[in-house]
Amino acid sequence: MKLTHVLNPVAAKPGSNLARCQAVCFESIRRAMAYTRAVCPKVEVEVVCAVYAEDEPAVPEFCAAKGGLERSLVDVCQVRPARKLPLVGDIYRVALERGTGDAVIYTNVDIGLQPFFYELVAHLLQTQCPALGITRRNIAEEPIDPAQMCLMMSQVGERFQGMDTFVCPRSHIREFDLGEVVIGLPTVEYAVLGNIDAACGFGCKLFKHLHANFHHGNEQVWRVDQRFCDFNDAQTTGVLTRLKARHPGFPPHCLFDWFQAKFLKQRPRAKGLKGRVMDLLGLRKRHPEPFDIVSGE
Repeated sequence: MKLTHVLNPVAAKPGSNLARCQAVCFESIRRAMAYTRAVCPKVEVEVVCAVYAEDEPAVPEFCAAKGGLERSLVDVCQVRPARKLPLVGDIYRVALERGTGDAVIYTNVDIGLQPFFYELVAHLLQTQCPALGITRRNIAEEPIDPAQMCLMMSQVGERFQGMDTFVCPRSHIREFDLGEVVIGLPTVEYAVLGNIDAACGFGCKLFKHLHANFHHGNEQVWRVDQRFCDFNDAQTTGVLTRLKARHPGFPPHCLFDWFQAKFLKQRPRAKGLKGRVMDLLGLRKRHPEPFDIVSGE
């Protein structure tokens, strides 16, 4: 199996939080690629970077292909001043045009990977589901330093509801309808996973309790202007509305069911009387969070 990992590197200001997190991300990918070559050579990994021309200096040396981005939030949203955030559909287009993997992984550049990450993704695709999402674990805000990778990877952290890791067969990407949804703002994950679930026959799974990736703290830098959040929310609502019209017979209990209900303000098909009674009585399965035994200091 060959995996294409698509990233969106940014030529961030040296010393900034993004630059530091991006350096950790790149180092974690180097280690994960080396681990994969040594432990499971049947899994091949290539990295493709979807970047603007001015961000190409930030592309890591292990990247197999780069470029391909032109449009941004500035081109599709009238609110000013707007940040130059890429359209997630354009990132997937670059992955499709310049990658050759059987499946495409997309993560943000502030997400670190555990060494076994690619082996885990390949295993899940081969044994559990045709596509998947993984929620991240938030670790301590410091240290953010590739030289202290062992400390960062050792932290248990806390499970976070946000979805930052998406995996989908390459063959299904052409079916995506991502509108003008941009990355770096809320709701992008619902548009992406909604498309993945629909394209894969509603068999996508969301893994919420894997210690597969990590993120430093929970700084919500996107809360700069609510108008940008509203723009992405409207775009995601449009995406899910069109997908629902295209797939009127989607099954209950699938990810798409919950996403379309959230944005279209409808009751999920899975949320029948039995489900409501289970919620009321507290009978749904709960996974306790472990203590963080590493302080990070």
